[in-house]
Amino acid sequence: MARGAPDYSNVRVASPVHQVSDLGELAVRLGGVSVHDRAGNVTLIDSFEYGNGNWFHGSPVADSSQIVTSAYSRHGAFSLKLTPASSSPYGVHVYRFVPFTSLGKFGAEISFTVTSNTQYIIAKQEIYTGTEYHRCEVRYDDVNSKIQYLNAAPSWVDLDTDIKLSKADRLFHTIKLVCDPVTATYDRILLDGLKYENLGLPYYTSASVISAFVQFGFSVNAETGAQTAHYIDSLVLTQNEP
Repeated sequence: MARGAPDYSNVRVASPVHQVSDLGELAVRLGGVSVHDRAGNVTLIDSFEYGNGNWFHGSPVADSSQIVTSAYSRHGAFSLKLTPASSSPYGVHVYRFVPFTSLGKFGAEISFTVTSNTQYIIAKQEIYTGTEYHRCEVRYDDVNSKIQYLNAAPSWVDLDTDIKLSKADRLFHTIKLVCDPVTATYDRILLDGLKYENLGLPYYTSASVISAFVQFGFSVNAETGAQTAHYIDSLVLTQNEP
């Protein structure tokens, strides 16, 4: 059975092999974790196969934690286990920092689990341009079944309602947030099969002289006192989003 192109040809493949012209599809077939949206130029991929040494644990309460585990994963053998604090504000927060080469639309995609004790799942990008600070955040509210974004005030505003994510064991959901620091607006928000595109919604900005970089943050808030573990995996950060 033919397994590739004939030795004398660089144009067509031999039957029954089919060409893959989409490079995003090719990357996924070769083991890439960017399977959800595939848009933009990748600046960072992290599926915790090499630990979590580059992640910052920003939670203010001592008994929240982040630890690499093989108990669950979306891709590969590992994920990051997040355990919320047992006291107010009942959360756990982790961050990752990356530089960027040009100012344009930045994307952040990550997969996560939801439990019966989930209150909020928050993904955010904080963009420092050298002269400005940009803060864009999206929040899944499991208690009230809604998706919200942080506006320019900044205040939480409903983007969509009557949204409920499955809590099936070992099921990872995926969220992607695309922000445009040129116009200081949200461009796209994706949550599993839900797509909110061409949003043009303004987010919070302020003056800042901190040197240019992008900070990605992920937070889990649990219902009061519940320290149920959540898991995240397959972070994909991009720039030059279409």
